[in-house]
Amino acid sequence: MKHLTLEERETIESSLKENNTFTFIGEQIGKHRTTVAQEILNHQQKPNTYGRTFVNCKFEDTCNKYHGVGCTKKCSEFQSRECSKLTHPPYVCNGCSKKSSCSYKKYYYRANHAHNEYLSFLTESRQGIRLTKEEIQKIEEVIAPLIKEQKQSIN
Repeated sequence: MKHLTLEERETIESSLKENNTFTFIGEQIGKHRTTVAQEILNHQQKPNTYGRTFVNCKFEDTCNKYHGVGCTKKCSEFQSRECSKLTHPPYVCNGCSKKSSCSYKKYYYRANHAHNEYLSFLTESRQGIRLTKEEIQKIEEVIAPLIKEQKQSIN
């Protein structure tokens, strides 16, 4: 089967919690490690934070410009920082031991969310073009002469 099933996605999620490598996860589900990586990157989910803000300035610990509040984007010296887990494998915080105390933005891979996004994408991609007959006629009036008379490519 070409596409990932919900069960395979659940295996990916549980394996990420156990800090398994993409190669190991790929062997478990019978897919290449790059497929696992793409699946995770395509379906990273930012969790609800209920108004909580994440400190993401390189100078947060040393900045005193805002009366002890820490560096914010208003600061002229603000430089964004991200956890290396988000820019390198595993690209998500699922298996991080520090996730409960971490002040960085967090992203997770959730199997149900990923599967629902996939199903939604499949449905939308098969619905076709949503144009009225009049809109199609207008497009044809512009494109047809260019192709027929001026020998232009459709691309």
